[in-house]
Amino acid sequence: MLVIAAGLAVAAYGAWWGITHFAGDGSKPEKPASSERSALGVGDDANADGESGSAARGTESATALKSTAKKPLLTPEPEFSSPSEIAASPKSPTASRPNASSNAPTNPPSSDRAGAGSGASEPEVTGSAPATSPPMNASTPPTNDSTAAPPKDAGASSLAERELAAATAKLTSEPLQSRRDLTRLLDSSSLDESQRRRAYEAINEVNQPLFFRSGVVQGDPVFAVHRVAEGETPTFIVRALAAKCDSELLLRINGVADARKLRPGQTLKVPKGAFHAEVRKGEFRMNVYHGEGADRVMIASFPVGLGEFNTTPTGIFKVRPRSKLKDPQWRNPRTGEHFASEDPKNPIGERWVGLEGVEPHNQDFAGYGIHGTIEPDSIGQMRSMGCIRMLPADVEVVYEMLTVPESTVLIAP
Repeated sequence: MLVIAAGLAVAAYGAWWGITHFAGDGSKPEKPASSERSALGVGDDANADGESGSAARGTESATALKSTAKKPLLTPEPEFSSPSEIAASPKSPTASRPNASSNAPTNPPSSDRAGAGSGASEPEVTGSAPATSPPMNASTPPTNDSTAAPPKDAGASSLAERELAAATAKLTSEPLQSRRDLTRLLDSSSLDESQRRRAYEAINEVNQPLFFRSGVVQGDPVFAVHRVAEGETPTFIVRALAAKCDSELLLRINGVADARKLRPGQTLKVPKGAFHAEVRKGEFRMNVYHGEGADRVMIASFPVGLGEFNTTPTGIFKVRPRSKLKDPQWRNPRTGEHFASEDPKNPIGERWVGLEGVEPHNQDFAGYGIHGTIEPDSIGQMRSMGCIRMLPADVEVVYEMLTVPESTVLIAP
């Protein structure tokens, strides 16, 4: 009897355990599926985020942006000023630059497109006097940590440090050699992030007397010397010598505040060849060079702002013919809001340089350009609709340097 009772108890317990641990159909509960993150593509979709297009394209871009589930987080580093800002002479004062926030932007980007897509009209422009303002603001923007140079071993870092120290030691005694050495160092991958910042500072410092002030250093390959004849104007000189720059740059680099004050016999330095720009997206920086290949030298380095969600396209571009505009009027393609010429609220500022891609992967991109901004805190951040933003004083210099059809603009990751 005791054996039978024990057997019945075991059977009852087994039935109770099965009911409480399995569903009625014998299946176990499943784990919830993990959610997937969506990402905004770059390719052709980025074209809809250009800053020069129709309202229809702007709406398409806005819809694409709203579909993005997660916004990339930027953690730019604090900004600092270069020696050219700190030690600028009265002849070439530079504007101070506000510090950008170290946090990622959380507000929607301001609309600064100027119309993308086929058949779009360019911003209209009203006449304005030639720009004769001082050289660029040469401050250094924050660097995106995700694109920072990889760590180098102690030996390579020590060698790069010695080379950088040797180049900067010649800033005043041998400025031409210093500029060449600094250009080669910045064109290489030998410098770490901190060293690159110091090299950019030194480039802007050495070019203040070499490029942005009157007088030519003997042996400078950038300039030819011209003696003004009776009745000559800056525009005439640029055309007669086939100089690859605007006449305003001629006035700027020779310290001439008023074109009407040119006098016969006056000696001017005139750039010999074309200027080219390179945008390094990872550094939020535009570097302008004179010459090409192994002979090129860096003339200036500027901080820039770029497109939200990394939408600034990459590759080789040229200045689009008849696209360089002063004080353009502009219509926001997303909202339809119109900004007239001379409107201080115009988001694209007072200069516009249109770009056109020349490579198979970017030749269909339309409406992108280089322009100013009324939001200086956006420099060093991704807050435009794909265009390259610059501080007002900086974009004036770049506007005067880049010409059609010679100048190229390389936009690199």
